[in-house]
Amino acid sequence: MNNNRFTLVHSNLLSLADTNVEVVLSGWEINLYSNIYDRIDKYPIFPKRIIHKFSGTSQEKYELFEKITISVTEICNKQLYNVKPPMNCRGICLKTELLEQCYIKCLIKAHDEKVHSIGFSLLGSGSGGYDPLQAYDIARTAINKTAPKLRDMDIYIIVGDYYEYSKLVRFQAYLNDLNEDISYNDYTMDVIDKKLSLYRDFDDLESKLVLSIKEHEANFILVSRQILQQYASDNTDSSFADYSKRMIAKTIEKWIYAMNESYSGKKYEHKNRSAASLAKSIDASPSTINKLLNEKSSLPSRDMLISLAIGMKLDKTERMKFILYGDVNHMYPGSEKEKYVESILESSAQMPDYLTINRMVYYKFGETLKRTNDGLDRTL
Repeated sequence: MNNNRFTLVHSNLLSLADTNVEVVLSGWEINLYSNIYDRIDKYPIFPKRIIHKFSGTSQEKYELFEKITISVTEICNKQLYNVKPPMNCRGICLKTELLEQCYIKCLIKAHDEKVHSIGFSLLGSGSGGYDPLQAYDIARTAINKTAPKLRDMDIYIIVGDYYEYSKLVRFQAYLNDLNEDISYNDYTMDVIDKKLSLYRDFDDLESKLVLSIKEHEANFILVSRQILQQYASDNTDSSFADYSKRMIAKTIEKWIYAMNESYSGKKYEHKNRSAASLAKSIDASPSTINKLLNEKSSLPSRDMLISLAIGMKLDKTERMKFILYGDVNHMYPGSEKEKYVESILESSAQMPDYLTINRMVYYKFGETLKRTNDGLDRTL
């Protein structure tokens, strides 16, 4: 059962900018030589998942936590919490609990200021920090034990990397299936042992998943991650939907104006290639293609993108990327019909045309690749 007091979301669905308060962390570091208690002792170098055992008194710990500061900046009708833990703790700092306190203090401040929603990036998971799995566990623990004591507010952990996000979703599902949580008031050696064992067990399951994953699923993860990373590096102020429309337009434009030898492994016959010829090849209206080229339409349907990819005879990687511009989180190929289409494309020595594939799909599934306004596909 999922008893989390927060929502884990991908940044495409909810960005930090969509919340009343955005939380960032500064001045964070993990000192690898500071009172390490590490049960993963088989590695020749320090592993990333390191939990530091506190070696000071309770009073010293309290004084340390009191040194956490939160500076507030007003940006575009919202608040930015810049939380900063104390530096140079000289070995008396349990960094894990210190990071928990950063979450707790931000939540208490948001409660006092009657904030309705607060979004955390995965604090402490950047360069030199914890890996995302442990950083998420720290955040989860801090929020779940603090939120019940506070007024109701929407709390989000927002992750930008798709692969990282999907792994955390699986980790949360793993915890839900266990139906067992490690409750504690302090980081004892027993708690540390249990947490490290939990991470190792999940990693073992992940390794088996990676070994058993099908090729098209691995390609989907790779291509979707490439799309999101490219969006992050190219994007200024446009939404992901606008970015997707722009990339769809660029792909069609590239196909129209490409020379034989410069695109998709010399698979094209460059004869009278135009928006009109592409429309005719997939039984679509020329105005539909022109709207896509001019980015004047809404995002096309999945079936339309598949049909366009077939009409342009995109190779396997180009085809998947083009289709995923419609929905980067929707597995391709996903349905049995999509898997059947891919099997036809990959098993053919020469890429078949849209009409041929459409007929094969109709004979097998009783439906066509895409439908016209009257519910039929006129190419049959």
